Amino acid sequence: MLSAKKDFRDMWLVVHSLATLVVAGGCPYSEQEMGHILTGFSVSLCKSIKEVPGFVENNYDRDAIFRELVEKR
Repeated sequence: MLSAKKDFRDMWLVVHSLATLVVAGGCPYSEQEMGHILTGFSVSLCKSIKEVPGFVENNYDRDAIFRELVEKR
């Protein structure tokens, strides 16, 4: 349940930000680009929820996670 709430909250923040840009008339992204942004964010969020221990509870080691991601490149 907690991961669904986190997923909804985080996705809402991204969608709201894009919607604000569109309504304000200052959105630099096409509909296709916004679709890619939303898909990429959704995939990233789902992977984090499933693969990062403690992500949902917000008690994971951020430095270790980013260090691991940078080293994989």
